[in-house]
Amino acid sequence: MPLLSSAPENQRTAITVHEPFVHLENFQITKYSSGVMVHSSANNFTAKNIVVVEMGSQSNFGSYDGWGMNIRSRNALLDDCFVLNAVGEGIKLFDSDYSKVSYCSVYADNAANPANYYFIVAGETNNAILENCRAERKSGLQHGGHGFNIKNDGTYNTFKNCIAVNTNFELTYVGVHHNTIDGGAIYGDFEWSSVMSIIGGAHDNLIKDLLIQDTWTAITLATYDDRHGADAALGVNNTFENVTVKNTNRILNIGGGTNYNAKAKGYTFKNCDFSNFEFIAVVAYAGEGFKFEDCSFSDGIYPVTSDGTYAPNNTLEVSWSNCTWSNMQFTPPN
Repeated sequence: MPLLSSAPENQRTAITVHEPFVHLENFQITKYSSGVMVHSSANNFTAKNIVVVEMGSQSNFGSYDGWGMNIRSRNALLDDCFVLNAVGEGIKLFDSDYSKVSYCSVYADNAANPANYYFIVAGETNNAILENCRAERKSGLQHGGHGFNIKNDGTYNTFKNCIAVNTNFELTYVGVHHNTIDGGAIYGDFEWSSVMSIIGGAHDNLIKDLLIQDTWTAITLATYDDRHGADAALGVNNTFENVTVKNTNRILNIGGGTNYNAKAKGYTFKNCDFSNFEFIAVVAYAGEGFKFEDCSFSDGIYPVTSDGTYAPNNTLEVSWSNCTWSNMQFTPPN
């Protein structure tokens, strides 16, 4: 298994692909700035068993100069690839329609300059599938990372049976819609970074059969302070089905920051199971049209709670239908 080794300060790329129908297999790559770069001209690229370690500056905190596998072609296939400590991005699909990433892993354990993005789907990527992949961040790293992230107009993509450890799943901005998170899990150790995040105006996405366990917040609906218009929303018409949340401070966190007029609208939770929580929801920004249908709640301390520092924006319009409640330290709402 050949080894390609360099020094990241040289700003070099180990393997660059320009032509279509290239197959890459059984390479080790370390200490470059970029491991594998596949250009838009190289459609139908395939890779198997590629190991990429230490891309970019490992000691300069905040440096975003390391990329593991950057795929910009369509109909690409990545199988059984591994990235460790790529400080900028681990595995990226950019305008990479109809691509598939299977049984790949991205890890980070470098405290000096932790990884930023683990798996990222961006650049108007549509109809891509990431399945049976794993993003794992060592607990306690200063950067919480973005575990499985769809942003920048990614639509009709699927994360299937993927696992995030000490990091998150994230749907970001208004151009991100009609994506599916199907199965898989988020495992944390009660840090803020382990969470299902919907940021900006991401809308009409489906999250189903996901396990979220041992987190500070299970689901967060947020926006950035500098966002305007539709991107300043906290998501619209997103649906959670058969989601299981175990052991969390709050099932749902809505808003926070200085974009006070941002709202979350039209969220539906169906057949979900929530257990061992402190708050059902902590509300900083307004939520409208929330529905909990046929959900199960057990071992909870507080109901929906408004964060008083955000008044009068801290209201939640919510309905409850056929929900069951067990061992609550408050009066159930239905």
